Amino acid sequence: MKLRDSLSAISLIFIAFILAALYFNGFRFTREGTVTASAAASTPTTVTEPPPLKIKSGAVFGAITLDSYAISIKNRVLALTLYWQTGAPLTKNYKMFVHIFDPSQDKIVLQADVLPGVPTTKWAKDELITHAEAFALEKLPRGTYNVGVGWYDEASGQRLGERLILNYAVVIP
Repeated sequence: MKLRDSLSAISLIFIAFILAALYFNGFRFTREGTVTASAAASTPTTVTEPPPLKIKSGAVFGAITLDSYAISIKNRVLALTLYWQTGAPLTKNYKMFVHIFDPSQDKIVLQADVLPGVPTTKWAKDELITHAEAFALEKLPRGTYNVGVGWYDEASGQRLGERLILNYAVVIP
């Protein structure tokens, strides 16, 4: 009997700890049973997206490899961090692109075409290069969107392989 009471008390303490952690990180539980997240000076919204995930990739674009990526949506802003590396020295400075697109029409609705912070000709073999992008989603119409990434030679427009569609759907309710 004592062991069961001790386990019950430990379970209640654990649940209280989890609920307190969620509360102090901005999550609120409503009477309807939904979890909401609120930012300072904003109206609470229903949480529909998971926390940032770091997803292994291994996709190859010529000599550039996407090791992994982290992606999340908070307050209608998509945050994407890409972890790139090369297995061999690069002789050209390539430009990276990120597309958010409607897969039903392959129509790009948001994009970034950027040179990485460290030019690709300066990348050391097997060095992990991090690049972050953020996209405001508030003007996107309802729908489901895909995120694609890739590289190209700006002078010729030639892509290094195909656009990689990340394993993450952006759903605008």
